[in-house]
Amino acid sequence: MSGRPRRRRSEMALTILVLNAGSSTLKFALFDRRDDHPVLRFKDMVAGAGTPALEALFARLAKEGIDATRLAGVGHRIVHGGTEFSGPVAVNDDVESRLNRLRALAPLHQPYGLDALRAVREAAPRVPQVACFDTAFHAKQPEIAARFALPGTYFARGYRRYGFHGLNYEHVVSALPNLTGTPLPSRLLIAHLGNGASLCAVHDGRSAATTMGYSTLDGLVMGTRPGALDPGVVLAIMKDDRLSPEQMEEILYRKSGLLALSGLTSDMRSLLESPKSEAKNAIAA
Repeated sequence: MSGRPRRRRSEMALTILVLNAGSSTLKFALFDRRDDHPVLRFKDMVAGAGTPALEALFARLAKEGIDATRLAGVGHRIVHGGTEFSGPVAVNDDVESRLNRLRALAPLHQPYGLDALRAVREAAPRVPQVACFDTAFHAKQPEIAARFALPGTYFARGYRRYGFHGLNYEHVVSALPNLTGTPLPSRLLIAHLGNGASLCAVHDGRSAATTMGYSTLDGLVMGTRPGALDPGVVLAIMKDDRLSPEQMEEILYRKSGLLALSGLTSDMRSLLESPKSEAKNAIAA
Protein backbone atom coordinates (compact mmCIF):
# COMPACT_ATOMS: atom_id res chain seq x y z
CA MET A 1 0.00 0.00 0.00
CA SER A 2 1.20 3.51 -0.75
CA GLY A 3 0.05 4.88 2.59
CA ARG A 4 -1.55 7.88 0.87
CA PRO A 5 -4.91 8.94 2.34
CA ARG A 6 -7.86 8.45 0.03
CA ARG A 7 -9.53 11.65 -1.07
CA ARG A 8 -13.05 12.47 0.09
CA ARG A 9 -15.85 12.31 -2.51
CA SER A 10 -16.43 16.05 -2.26
CA GLU A 11 -12.76 16.61 -3.13
CA MET A 12 -12.97 14.18 -6.04
CA ALA A 13 -15.78 16.23 -7.56
CA LEU A 14 -13.26 19.04 -8.00
CA THR A 15 -10.58 16.94 -9.72
CA ILE A 16 -10.14 17.06 -13.51
CA LEU A 17 -8.10 14.60 -15.58
CA VAL A 18 -6.57 15.74 -18.89
CA LEU A 19 -5.38 13.17 -21.45
CA ASN A 20 -3.13 13.33 -24.50
CA ALA A 21 -3.29 9.88 -26.07
CA GLY A 22 -0.59 8.93 -28.56
CA SER A 23 0.46 5.82 -30.44
CA SER A 24 2.91 4.67 -27.78
CA THR A 25 2.28 6.76 -24.67
CA LEU A 26 -0.61 8.26 -22.75
CA LYS A 27 0.32 11.62 -21.26
CA PHE A 28 -1.88 12.90 -18.47
CA ALA A 29 -2.25 15.73 -15.99
CA LEU A 30 -4.43 16.01 -12.92
CA PHE A 31 -5.86 19.36 -11.88
CA ASP A 32 -7.67 20.46 -8.74
CA ARG A 33 -10.27 23.13 -9.39
CA ARG A 34 -10.00 25.92 -6.85
CA ASP A 35 -12.14 29.05 -7.09
CA ASP A 36 -12.93 28.09 -10.70
CA HIS A 37 -9.22 28.05 -11.60
CA PRO A 38 -7.41 24.77 -12.36
CA VAL A 39 -4.30 24.11 -10.28
CA LEU A 40 -1.90 21.44 -11.52
CA ARG A 41 -1.56 18.60 -9.03
CA PHE A 42 0.81 16.40 -11.03
CA LYS A 43 1.49 15.19 -14.56
CA ASP A 44 3.12 12.08 -15.97
CA MET A 45 2.78 9.46 -18.70
CA VAL A 46 2.20 5.74 -19.00
CA ALA A 47 3.37 3.48 -21.82
CA GLY A 48 0.92 2.01 -24.31
CA ALA A 49 -2.35 3.08 -25.90
CA GLY A 50 -6.08 2.44 -25.65
CA THR A 51 -7.65 0.37 -22.88
CA PRO A 52 -4.37 -1.13 -21.51
CA ALA A 53 -2.88 2.34 -21.10
CA LEU A 54 -6.03 3.65 -19.40
CA GLU A 55 -6.05 0.67 -17.06
CA ALA A 56 -2.44 1.45 -16.13
CA LEU A 57 -3.38 5.10 -15.62
CA PHE A 58 -6.34 4.28 -13.39
CA ALA A 59 -4.12 1.96 -11.35
CA ARG A 60 -1.68 4.84 -10.95
CA LEU A 61 -4.47 7.17 -9.86
CA ALA A 62 -5.71 4.59 -7.35
CA LYS A 63 -2.26 4.57 -5.74
CA GLU A 64 -2.65 8.32 -5.34
CA GLY A 65 -5.99 7.76 -3.60
CA ILE A 66 -8.01 8.94 -6.58
CA ASP A 67 -11.19 7.14 -7.67
CA ALA A 68 -11.44 7.66 -11.44
CA THR A 69 -15.20 7.01 -11.40
CA ARG A 70 -15.69 10.13 -9.27
CA LEU A 71 -13.69 12.63 -11.25
CA ALA A 72 -15.36 15.94 -12.10
CA GLY A 73 -14.51 15.37 -15.74
CA VAL A 74 -11.96 14.22 -18.29
CA GLY A 75 -10.57 16.44 -21.04
CA HIS A 76 -9.06 14.93 -24.19
CA ARG A 77 -6.72 16.28 -26.83
CA ILE A 78 -8.24 15.18 -30.14
CA VAL A 79 -6.17 16.03 -33.20
CA HIS A 80 -8.87 16.51 -35.85
CA GLY A 81 -12.21 18.25 -35.42
CA GLY A 82 -12.95 18.74 -39.11
CA THR A 83 -15.27 21.58 -40.08
CA GLU A 84 -17.86 20.64 -37.46
CA PHE A 85 -15.94 21.30 -34.26
CA SER A 86 -14.29 24.69 -33.78
CA GLY A 87 -14.16 24.59 -29.98
CA PRO A 88 -14.40 22.23 -26.99
CA VAL A 89 -17.39 19.89 -27.09
CA ALA A 90 -19.02 17.54 -24.59
CA VAL A 91 -18.63 14.00 -25.88
CA ASN A 92 -21.65 11.82 -26.61
CA ASP A 93 -22.34 8.98 -29.04
CA ASP A 94 -23.09 11.36 -31.92
CA VAL A 95 -19.91 13.39 -31.39
CA GLU A 96 -17.83 10.24 -31.15
CA SER A 97 -19.36 8.90 -34.37
CA ARG A 98 -18.56 12.11 -36.25
CA LEU A 99 -14.99 12.14 -34.94
CA ASN A 100 -14.56 8.55 -36.00
CA ARG A 101 -15.22 9.59 -39.61
CA LEU A 102 -12.12 11.79 -39.46
CA ARG A 103 -9.72 8.92 -38.75
CA ALA A 104 -8.39 8.89 -42.31
CA LEU A 105 -7.31 12.54 -42.04
CA ALA A 106 -5.02 11.88 -39.07
CA PRO A 107 -4.27 8.13 -39.00
CA LEU A 108 -1.27 8.53 -36.68
CA HIS A 109 -3.31 10.38 -34.06
CA GLN A 110 -7.11 10.23 -34.31
CA PRO A 111 -7.51 6.50 -33.53
CA TYR A 112 -5.66 6.79 -30.22
CA GLY A 113 -7.64 9.79 -29.04
CA LEU A 114 -10.88 7.94 -29.82
CA ASP A 115 -9.58 4.81 -28.08
CA ALA A 116 -9.02 6.91 -24.96
CA LEU A 117 -12.58 8.30 -25.16
CA ARG A 118 -14.01 4.81 -25.26
CA ALA A 119 -11.74 3.46 -22.55
CA VAL A 120 -12.77 6.23 -20.15
CA ARG A 121 -16.44 5.70 -20.98
CA GLU A 122 -16.15 1.98 -20.24
CA ALA A 123 -14.25 2.51 -16.98
CA ALA A 124 -16.16 5.55 -15.73
CA PRO A 125 -19.41 5.88 -17.72
CA ARG A 126 -20.87 8.67 -15.57
CA VAL A 127 -17.86 10.95 -15.75
CA PRO A 128 -18.37 13.72 -18.35
CA GLN A 129 -15.78 13.95 -21.10
CA VAL A 130 -14.81 16.97 -23.19
CA ALA A 131 -12.90 16.89 -26.48
CA CYS A 132 -10.55 19.75 -27.37
CA PHE A 133 -9.19 19.95 -30.92
CA ASP A 134 -5.83 20.76 -32.46
CA THR A 135 -7.65 22.09 -35.52
CA ALA A 136 -9.86 24.52 -33.58
CA PHE A 137 -7.30 27.33 -33.25
CA HIS A 138 -7.11 27.58 -37.04
CA ALA A 139 -10.86 27.30 -37.70
CA LYS A 140 -11.38 31.06 -38.11
CA GLN A 141 -8.63 31.61 -40.65
CA PRO A 142 -9.73 33.70 -43.64
CA GLU A 143 -10.93 31.64 -46.59
CA ILE A 144 -7.93 32.67 -48.67
CA ALA A 145 -5.66 30.95 -46.13
CA ALA A 146 -7.84 27.86 -45.79
CA ARG A 147 -8.71 27.19 -49.42
CA PHE A 148 -6.70 25.22 -51.96
CA ALA A 149 -6.59 26.39 -55.59
CA LEU A 150 -9.09 23.68 -56.56
CA PRO A 151 -12.68 23.88 -57.85
CA GLY A 152 -15.02 25.32 -55.24
CA THR A 153 -17.02 22.12 -54.85
CA TYR A 154 -14.04 20.53 -53.11
CA PHE A 155 -13.79 23.32 -50.55
CA ALA A 156 -17.51 22.97 -49.86
CA ARG A 157 -16.98 19.24 -49.23
CA GLY A 158 -14.28 19.89 -46.63
CA TYR A 159 -11.11 19.67 -48.72
CA ARG A 160 -9.28 22.60 -47.13
CA ARG A 161 -6.34 23.54 -44.95
CA TYR A 162 -7.23 22.64 -41.37
CA GLY A 163 -3.91 23.17 -39.59
CA PHE A 164 -2.82 21.29 -36.49
CA HIS A 165 -0.96 21.69 -33.17
CA GLY A 166 -3.53 24.36 -32.37
CA LEU A 167 -3.78 23.56 -28.67
CA ASN A 168 -0.08 24.27 -28.31
CA TYR A 169 -0.29 27.48 -30.34
CA GLU A 170 -3.26 28.63 -28.28
CA HIS A 171 -1.29 27.92 -25.10
CA VAL A 172 1.69 29.97 -26.33
CA VAL A 173 -0.58 32.89 -27.23
CA SER A 174 -2.23 32.86 -23.79
CA ALA A 175 0.96 32.25 -21.78
CA LEU A 176 3.47 34.49 -23.58
CA PRO A 177 2.36 37.83 -22.06
CA ASN A 178 2.71 36.40 -18.55
CA LEU A 179 6.14 34.94 -19.35
CA THR A 180 7.52 38.12 -20.93
CA GLY A 181 5.65 40.73 -18.90
CA THR A 182 4.75 42.51 -22.15
CA PRO A 183 1.63 42.57 -24.35
CA LEU A 184 1.29 39.91 -27.02
CA PRO A 185 2.97 41.12 -30.24
CA SER A 186 0.56 41.89 -33.04
CA ARG A 187 2.49 39.54 -35.34
CA LEU A 188 4.01 36.34 -34.05
CA LEU A 189 5.60 33.24 -35.59
CA ILE A 190 5.40 30.10 -33.45
CA ALA A 191 7.20 26.81 -34.10
CA HIS A 192 5.93 23.45 -32.84
CA LEU A 193 8.89 21.09 -33.09
CA GLY A 194 8.74 17.39 -32.34
CA ASN A 195 8.21 14.16 -34.25
CA GLY A 196 5.43 16.16 -35.87
CA ALA A 197 6.29 19.78 -36.65
CA SER A 198 4.66 22.93 -37.97
CA LEU A 199 4.83 26.72 -37.97
CA CYS A 200 1.98 29.13 -37.32
CA ALA A 201 1.75 32.84 -38.14
CA VAL A 202 -0.40 34.59 -35.53
CA HIS A 203 -2.00 38.01 -36.09
CA ASP A 204 -3.61 39.75 -33.11
CA GLY A 205 -3.82 36.46 -31.22
CA ARG A 206 -5.45 34.51 -34.05
CA SER A 207 -4.09 31.97 -36.51
CA ALA A 208 -3.43 33.69 -39.83
CA ALA A 209 -1.60 30.87 -41.62
CA THR A 210 0.05 27.57 -40.78
CA THR A 211 2.30 25.10 -42.59
CA MET A 212 0.14 22.01 -42.08
CA GLY A 213 -2.85 21.71 -44.35
CA TYR A 214 -5.55 19.12 -45.02
CA SER A 215 -3.60 16.43 -43.18
CA THR A 216 -0.67 16.15 -40.79
CA LEU A 217 1.61 15.32 -43.76
CA ASP A 218 2.10 18.87 -45.01
CA GLY A 219 4.65 21.56 -44.22
CA LEU A 220 7.98 20.87 -42.54
CA VAL A 221 9.99 17.65 -42.84
CA MET A 222 9.06 15.51 -39.82
CA GLY A 223 10.17 12.28 -38.18
CA THR A 224 8.44 9.89 -40.58
CA ARG A 225 6.41 12.33 -42.72
CA PRO A 226 7.77 14.20 -45.77
CA GLY A 227 6.25 17.62 -45.27
CA ALA A 228 5.47 19.72 -48.36
CA LEU A 229 5.51 17.48 -51.41
CA ASP A 230 4.63 18.02 -55.06
CA PRO A 231 1.41 15.98 -55.54
CA GLY A 232 2.73 14.97 -58.95
CA VAL A 233 5.38 12.90 -57.18
CA VAL A 234 2.69 10.98 -55.31
CA LEU A 235 0.70 10.36 -58.49
CA ALA A 236 3.79 9.20 -60.39
CA ILE A 237 4.93 6.81 -57.66
CA MET A 238 1.47 5.29 -57.36
CA LYS A 239 1.27 4.77 -61.13
CA ASP A 240 4.83 3.53 -61.63
CA ASP A 241 4.83 1.16 -58.65
CA ARG A 242 1.12 0.31 -58.93
CA LEU A 243 0.53 1.21 -55.31
CA SER A 244 -2.86 1.26 -53.63
CA PRO A 245 -3.90 4.35 -51.61
CA GLU A 246 -3.26 2.35 -48.44
CA GLN A 247 0.28 1.49 -49.54
CA MET A 248 1.01 5.10 -50.44
CA GLU A 249 -0.39 6.22 -47.10
CA GLU A 250 2.00 3.85 -45.31
CA ILE A 251 4.96 5.40 -47.15
CA LEU A 252 3.88 8.98 -46.50
CA TYR A 253 2.98 8.63 -42.84
CA ARG A 254 5.48 6.06 -41.60
CA LYS A 255 8.43 5.67 -43.99
CA SER A 256 9.36 9.21 -45.04
CA GLY A 257 10.81 12.29 -43.35
CA LEU A 258 13.99 12.14 -41.29
CA LEU A 259 13.79 8.35 -41.27
CA ALA A 260 13.90 8.20 -45.07
CA LEU A 261 16.54 10.90 -45.47
CA SER A 262 18.92 9.35 -42.96
CA GLY A 263 18.11 5.67 -43.40
CA LEU A 264 18.81 5.49 -39.67
CA THR A 265 16.12 6.87 -37.38
CA SER A 266 13.28 9.37 -37.11
CA ASP A 267 14.61 10.72 -33.79
CA MET A 268 16.34 14.09 -34.15
CA ARG A 269 18.22 13.60 -30.89
CA SER A 270 19.80 10.40 -32.20
CA LEU A 271 20.64 12.09 -35.50
CA LEU A 272 22.36 14.97 -33.72
CA GLU A 273 24.52 12.48 -31.82
CA SER A 274 25.40 10.44 -34.91
CA PRO A 275 28.71 11.05 -36.73
CA LYS A 276 27.34 9.57 -39.98
CA SER A 277 27.00 11.76 -43.06
CA GLU A 278 23.47 10.45 -43.64
CA ALA A 279 22.45 11.87 -40.27
CA LYS A 280 23.99 15.25 -41.07
CA ASN A 281 22.20 15.38 -44.42
CA ALA A 282 18.86 14.64 -42.75
CA ILE A 283 19.45 17.38 -40.18
CA ALA A 284 20.29 19.85 -42.95
CA ALA A 285 16.93 19.19 -44.61
